[in-house]
Amino acid sequence: MTAEAGGPRTGGGRAAPEACGLILVDPQARLLDVVSNGREVVQRMALLARAAAVLRVPALVTTQYARGLGGLDPALDALLAEVPRVDKVEFDALEAPGVQEVLGSWPRSVETLVLAGVEAHICVAQTALGALAAGYRVWMVADAAGSRDPAHAEWAFRRVAAAGGLVGPAEMLVYEWLGRAGTPAFKALHPHLV
Repeated sequence: MTAEAGGPRTGGGRAAPEACGLILVDPQARLLDVVSNGREVVQRMALLARAAAVLRVPALVTTQYARGLGGLDPALDALLAEVPRVDKVEFDALEAPGVQEVLGSWPRSVETLVLAGVEAHICVAQTALGALAAGYRVWMVADAAGSRDPAHAEWAFRRVAAAGGLVGPAEMLVYEWLGRAGTPAFKALHPHLV
């Protein structure tokens, strides 16, 4: 997977959970079934969801036209039961009114949006670009984002990095959120990190 740092908007410090919000973009079963690395994407999104819950990172999950494309992947549905859900037709999730309402309810300390989901080169990339334009920092989680064609996902990672976003793996982000071993949060998440 690609792991590139972007330009000046990325900031130089470690990702802090209190400064982050997690958006899982369209993790719907019918979409993930056709993504080249769909099961890995689900596993990494599950790790992000668990870490967000343990570390109290606000989270949001979107669906793209659920009436036509169906609901969340069963492996994520129960895990995300308490997470706000917004159905949308926009490719850039930040353009969906329901998403703006949820973001408005998050703490003012949230300045970085962590993005994962499908498809990387469509909804995830457009959401990342929209977030950067809105003044957020962006972390696109490469191994928790996928496309039908892996080359399209790679192009999405390059595009987001070139625009100033960070692109890296879920485990890197989760360990940055944790900051140290031996804490209750580390002990809760460790079984999902090995």
